[in-house]
Amino acid sequence: MEQTTTSAISNNNSDRPFPTLPNEITLLILSYLNQQTRIKILRVSKAFRNMVYTSTLWRETIVYNTRGFGSEALEILKKVQSLDARASGLDDEFVRKLVMGLPGQSLKVLDLSVNDITDKTVFYIGINCPNLQKLFLEGCEEITDIKPLIHLSTHLNTLILSYCSELLDFTIADLVSPVLGESLSKLDLDGCHRLTDISIYRISCYLKNLEYLAIDGQGINDDPIINVFRNCRKLNLFSMSFCDSLTDKCLYDIVLNISSCLKFLRLRKGLGFTDEGYGLSLKNHSFYSLDISECSYLSDIALQQMRQDNIRWLNLDWCWNVKENSIHTILTSCPNIQELMVTGCNDITCESIIRKKLQNLKVLNLWSCRSVEPATLQSISELNRDAYIIDYYGEVYKDGKKIGFKDDVYVVSEDVEWMVGGRERRCGGLLSVGHHLRFFKGYSV
Repeated sequence: MEQTTTSAISNNNSDRPFPTLPNEITLLILSYLNQQTRIKILRVSKAFRNMVYTSTLWRETIVYNTRGFGSEALEILKKVQSLDARASGLDDEFVRKLVMGLPGQSLKVLDLSVNDITDKTVFYIGINCPNLQKLFLEGCEEITDIKPLIHLSTHLNTLILSYCSELLDFTIADLVSPVLGESLSKLDLDGCHRLTDISIYRISCYLKNLEYLAIDGQGINDDPIINVFRNCRKLNLFSMSFCDSLTDKCLYDIVLNISSCLKFLRLRKGLGFTDEGYGLSLKNHSFYSLDISECSYLSDIALQQMRQDNIRWLNLDWCWNVKENSIHTILTSCPNIQELMVTGCNDITCESIIRKKLQNLKVLNLWSCRSVEPATLQSISELNRDAYIIDYYGEVYKDGKKIGFKDDVYVVSEDVEWMVGGRERRCGGLLSVGHHLRFFKGYSV
């Protein structure tokens, strides 16, 4: 494939996409277009094709869900700074060729999630990409060792390793260091089920500048998590799935040591959480997103005392002990709440709010709540015309009318149409009304 560069652009009329304009001007114009538009333009003529394939236009490149790259791609990408190659059929050999050339020096953002890459790729990146700032390796199930990434510690601020299910705990502990702690602000280890207390202790000791931390909680006990909240005072988001081993001791200490920065708190499947020491009503917390779904032993008493002016999103899905009194208290005592999810809470009837105007409510998710009568739900919907209300079967009501099912209906208000986890372009910029990731409003990695 014939390529062009800014230093060798021909200005013969036959090689110009626009015969009356110098190619340098055309190149400048094309630089303002997004990638999809440039791809359409290259089909116009050979001159446009050669111009569009100029490497300086591909500094930010997205090649999502392809069947791999041809060898000519290395020339096109030789000046790439941000490469999103998620689910693109890449293997170790292509990554080696890519990062050992010019891109290895220029790359600042690299997404290789859901590709058939191994520890070899991790080694190539660690040795050849000294300026890398963000690295996404989500769902790369053959990766076991990430220690070579320690060479990136000068600039690396975002490391996403979620669902790297074979990742070994000791390599995480080896990677975490005081040097990495200076730069790293976002770390995602959700779905890495081999984590132990040792690596969490290391994270709490050395990564004190973390703003975002997501972990798989299987087998993780109270003390390491308590240390995280005592030492990582800049945390903006903390997410922990499968909190089976946590108890009230941990939750009480989190409440006491919670920083003013924390906005998103997610503690799913906290089977050791009960009433004693729960304490969420003891402090006017700064967070506005709280996910305590599947905490099935958490009873109604603490929730009835919850009065949080800041909270906007509350997830109580499958918290079976939640009663009607809690829903009434939450919706009246948390005046700024926009979304409440209570999937599977069978003791809720919603009769206590049937005549209440809920000023800021956008979404009320009552999916699989078998005690809510359709007439009650319709009355609430008619009174709160801006709210989307999901019934037992997953049908969505708005202004008293059914408008579709929860997976197909999107909130249209710009206040709640959210970007999630840096992946908004892959879901069309929209999330359905019942989507749990809405709780990460505005947070992009």
